Amino acid sequence: MTARANSLTERAREPVSHAGYTWGMPANDVRAFMNAFGRLGYNVDWLLESAGLGYEDLNDPDARISCQALGVVLSSAQQQRFTTNLALEIARVTPMGAYPLLDYLVVTSETVGAGIRQLARYFQLIGNPVTIDLHEDGDPISVEMANTAAPFGVEFVASLMILHFRNETDGRFDERYHRVSPIDFGPLFC
Repeated sequence: MTARANSLTERAREPVSHAGYTWGMPANDVRAFMNAFGRLGYNVDWLLESAGLGYEDLNDPDARISCQALGVVLSSAQQQRFTTNLALEIARVTPMGAYPLLDYLVVTSETVGAGIRQLARYFQLIGNPVTIDLHEDGDPISVEMANTAAPFGVEFVASLMILHFRNETDGRFDERYHRVSPIDFGPLFC
């Protein structure tokens, strides 16, 4: 019986070369970005082409898009039409459901804190470079996000969290204040 099962796992058993390994994100996540760019009026075909990507890359459920390719897309978008606070603008037009599994995990949580814990756990599972720490021992509770190599990613995730939590709680969620730590702006996304 295991002989047949082995053929199903060949890709998973192939040795991974760590030389030259770069972080990548699921193609579905990049597709959500491209949909947001379309809603903002960008030429999505040109953005994909600038990074050497095509729609077929975004529709492969197993594909991962490299950090470098996403950086090229973001840079090209700013060249096409500069947008202040691009991460916030992308988050603003990203609907609930753009990240189906993640959105389900968060919106089925009983509290915002539980939703944030789900988000943090999911990010760890998929290897997202943004880390989320929830500190519930004070009043108000605090959420710390970090990724010194990807300030754009932190800005996007924080914006999306705030906008979606406000919407899902009918405006009862209120981000009181935020503190931005000095960041060495290296790579754009990851």
